[in-house]
Amino acid sequence: CIENFGEAFFGTIARYAIAGVMAKYIIVDAGLTPEAGELVDYFGSSASYLLQIEREGCEFDSREYINKTMVSDTHYAYVKNNYDLDLYEEQIKGVIREWELPLQGE
Repeated sequence: CIENFGEAFFGTIARYAIAGVMAKYIIVDAGLTPEAGELVDYFGSSASYLLQIEREGCEFDSREYINKTMVSDTHYAYVKNNYDLDLYEEQIKGVIREWELPLQGE
């Protein structure tokens, strides 16, 4: 698809799919800056958050780290996932709390 429609293709599809719906969305796999840029351009940087997760030994296929300058410094976080699943979950919850976003079950 990218070869035919450009690097922003999947971001454009996501934008049209969720535009106009009054809900919060988490995109778990936006692997190219142009994909994420489509969403940030549409919803605005003040409504967009970027959580970069890294784990040693895990590498990209065709993806890349999304340019963190497309969101404000207060809407960017980095988590190094080198621990067990419970600690990883707490790291993610800590970021969500720091951003003052609602957590399911709390």
